[in-house]
Amino acid sequence: MLRLATTLALVSACYAPNPSDCAYSCANDVGCPSGLTCNAGMCRAAGASGACGATTDAPIGDGRIDAVAFDAPTTCTLDDILFVNIARNDLASPSSAWTISAGQTYDTDTGIGTGTIPPSKKIGNVRLIYVTSFTVPSTRTLTITGSLPLVIAAQTTMDVKGGIRWTPFHGTDTAGNCPAISTPGVGTCGGGGAAGGTGGTIGGAGGDGTGPVATMFGAGTPSAGGQAGMSKEAANVEPLSEGCQGAAGPTNNGGGGGGGLELVAPSIAVTGAISVAGGGGDQGSSDPTCPLPGAGGGAGGGLVLNACSVTTSIGSLLCASGGGGGGGGTAAPGNPGHGANGDAAPAQGGQPFGCGGGTGGAPGGSTNKGGDGATFVGRGEVGGSGQTVQAEAGGGGGGGTGRIRIEAGFIQHRGMSTPAASTN
Repeated sequence: MLRLATTLALVSACYAPNPSDCAYSCANDVGCPSGLTCNAGMCRAAGASGACGATTDAPIGDGRIDAVAFDAPTTCTLDDILFVNIARNDLASPSSAWTISAGQTYDTDTGIGTGTIPPSKKIGNVRLIYVTSFTVPSTRTLTITGSLPLVIAAQTTMDVKGGIRWTPFHGTDTAGNCPAISTPGVGTCGGGGAAGGTGGTIGGAGGDGTGPVATMFGAGTPSAGGQAGMSKEAANVEPLSEGCQGAAGPTNNGGGGGGGLELVAPSIAVTGAISVAGGGGDQGSSDPTCPLPGAGGGAGGGLVLNACSVTTSIGSLLCASGGGGGGGGTAAPGNPGHGANGDAAPAQGGQPFGCGGGTGGAPGGSTNKGGDGATFVGRGEVGGSGQTVQAEAGGGGGGGTGRIRIEAGFIQHRGMSTPAASTN
């Protein structure tokens, strides 16, 4: 891949010590290395005149003889991208430009959605859409469902000003690589909470339960919570896959895992929000004779931005946090709460949704709250255990985070990323 420059946060750093006039494309006055400014879609040196592409004498000491402005291409194309989950020859002829309409949805399992949907095809374990350009206007959100990971590729540019949100799904891991989770006692009265799902990091274990309701013959035997599984998603998000669903309780569902999404284009600009966060686990029920445990939160999925140039503006959001575990039930009256989705935090700065790790469901008793979903590269919180004063089932564990990767020659990442994005 053509390596251009890397800019993280507000610090600019050039791959070459003297960035060349007309060597980089840009948009909206962002995307240029230090010392260059954006003019008519190209990064120009101070005092430069004339159109880009004219034959010039290369600067003294540059090591080049009369060239067309520079030895590398003036405009990066898909041929210059390091493909990570699909191959260049998977992209034949693109369909027309795709601009998201109001309320538009897309199902990766069927390739069907609302509004005008471009054609797609399955490549191995992912669904691929290839268009000339891809735009999400500031007032619109594309809502994605399904269990198949999705790659959207554009021949020219991608501009995400609004939102892309993958609705956490319940179902079987299509890649078959979710780790088995031990769930001792989860299916019993007063049982331990179910474990949170795993993604790029480990989900939280379920909290312990106190066992069946105490009788005149003595208290019930304490019941262990579900044990957290091991991390399953590689740090480089290869292969692209979804987060794992949180473990289920006896009668309730674990939170769905976040989806696997990759955006590929020569230029990607994000001023809006993209979420592949995990879903919250269902609450356990309170019952005077048989309180039931909370289900685990789902793990965040995988998100990849792959381009020659990636810019994320201040106030933009990339989210792959875990969902919260459901609260455990109790023998006393009162129902616990469901765990929150990983992107259920209050939205900031006009974004369509927030990101902060799903909050665990409120406890049915005093301590058996569901575990919060993870936001950093670490495990989700362990669900709260029931207290022995009365029969209480354990809370579900929080879901682990997914992974976010930015693969590009030039990166200007000034937005918020939960968890932190890995960069080349």
